[in-house]
Amino acid sequence: MESQVETFVIVSSVFLVFFILSTVYLVIKLKLNDQKLKKSEEKLRVLNLDLEGKVEKQSQELFKTESQYEALYELHREVLENSPAGIIKLDENMSIEYANPEMHTILGNSAERYTSITEMKITDISLFLHPGIDKFYAELKKGFEISKELNFTAKNKRQISMILTGVPIQVNNQFTGAVLLINDITELKTAQEKIKTSLLEKEYLLKEINHRVKNNMQIISSMLKLQLNYIKDPDAHRLSKNSHDRVKTMALVHENLYKSEDLTKIDFGDYIRSLAIYLFATYNISHANINLEIDIKNVYLDINTAIPCGLIVNELVSNALKHAFPEGRKGKIQIALNTKDNLTQLIVSDDGIGFPEQFNIRNSKTLGLQLLNTLVDQLHGTLDFSPQDKTVFTISFKSIDLNSNSDAKKKKEKNP
Repeated sequence: MESQVETFVIVSSVFLVFFILSTVYLVIKLKLNDQKLKKSEEKLRVLNLDLEGKVEKQSQELFKTESQYEALYELHREVLENSPAGIIKLDENMSIEYANPEMHTILGNSAERYTSITEMKITDISLFLHPGIDKFYAELKKGFEISKELNFTAKNKRQISMILTGVPIQVNNQFTGAVLLINDITELKTAQEKIKTSLLEKEYLLKEINHRVKNNMQIISSMLKLQLNYIKDPDAHRLSKNSHDRVKTMALVHENLYKSEDLTKIDFGDYIRSLAIYLFATYNISHANINLEIDIKNVYLDINTAIPCGLIVNELVSNALKHAFPEGRKGKIQIALNTKDNLTQLIVSDDGIGFPEQFNIRNSKTLGLQLLNTLVDQLHGTLDFSPQDKTVFTISFKSIDLNSNSDAKKKKEKNP
């Protein structure tokens, strides 16, 4: 009996110990789990705060983006609504998706009628039914930006000139629509016509002035020529003849201007050829005895430059014809004009008998050479004289480039 009691006590003691240990283990485990739970809760709280911060930041950025988008949209709307050009947005079927307010001014429609065009096809509006407009739409659908000038009668009977510009919209190289810009150039065209008419009137007046100046100089020239028949004194006859030639030289400038299409300049090569023909004829010089070479190509001078240059050529060629080739001596006179680095050089030379060794062109007492120096000063140029192998006069002065305007005019005439 006692052994049974002892066994029971031992078993009970073991069980109690096991129970106590189990309880302690469970308590410890619960505490550990509680600590882990607290740590997890702290991590979750931190993560939640971080997530809330990120959500707040994203919300602020989204709000900022939406504000920027709204501001950009409002800016675009204001630009479109207040644009001085008519603007139409088309879809891929050429139906109108949007049209800005300027279109009703161009079309001459009422506001109510104007708003309804957004439900129409572009081809339903008479403005866009001009001959050849199909090619415009075809090029637009191919992805080409294209412009075309059109004339149109609006519903209020107003005649309109406009520039129609089409800009295609493509997605993955596929046509998805287009934007049409319509610029009303009616006032510009009217102003251009007025300017054109005014320019034609002024051109006519300038031609008439040049014609009258030429006629007046021809009268003076004729009077001097008639007077030559009554002058017996050789020196007086020579002076009158020189004056006659100078008047004729200036008259030729106005004659060429009168014949020219551009009244601001003359072809200096043509002018010098005309002057040379006159001088050879008036001094009864045969080209078989004195050869004339003119090297002036595509050079245009304004009247303020052409007249002194023409008078210089007149003085030098006349002097050569009278003095450089005595007793039927044969020779050559050369006239050249070239431009380089904004400097123009007029060169007149001859291979005649030349000037005396001690000759000083600046101190010459002759009227012709004094006039030559005065004309060079008028051009704000310089005069170089070389009496070596042949007599060479070189007049250098600052260029006035008129050739570019002439070339531009020729290109415009070829491509109106």
